[in-house]
Amino acid sequence: MSRRPLSELVAWSLLPAAAIVMPAHAVTYLSVTQAQKLMFPEADRFVSVPAASLRQWQELLAKKLDEDVRIRHIKLWEARRGEALLGYFATDSTKGRDEFFDYAVSFDTAAVIRQVEILNYVEAHGQEVHDHKPWRRQFIGKNAASTLQLESDISNISGATLSCSHITDSIRILTRLLATGLEGGQQNP
Repeated sequence: MSRRPLSELVAWSLLPAAAIVMPAHAVTYLSVTQAQKLMFPEADRFVSVPAASLRQWQELLAKKLDEDVRIRHIKLWEARRGEALLGYFATDSTKGRDEFFDYAVSFDTAAVIRQVEILNYVEAHGQEVHDHKPWRRQFIGKNAASTLQLESDISNISGATLSCSHITDSIRILTRLLATGLEGGQQNP
């Protein structure tokens, strides 16, 4: 009868504990295409706003606010049905506690928020920004003139404070960036 080494037995005995202690937390809720269809079901195409336009808007917004405005991962599309402009669809990344997650925002043609969706979330804590729909609904109807401040006009979710704070700040910049572009006449044709 062969005997297994003690180290092999110990390794096998710890495997169930490792599976319990280290669960996977990365969850993809929606792809960009799925989010576009969800937020603009009537659209038949999405036209990308060039990165050069976004950088131009960023410079205009920085001058307007007299502060540094960083846009790292923002992508913006016009939602169209035929030649009619229905609104705008944007994606961005922001930090949870330690890791970045992606979200999408839809706007009407006047840069008023229509909907906010979480595309993916990778951390063990803070996923309530996805799970709690009423929290995301607080953004609907907000625009560049809104304060968009956590604990002011956007309530917090206990246990997800950093995610709530970071996405609120990120959506505020995104909303102001779009409004600045529209005010400056820098729209895509």
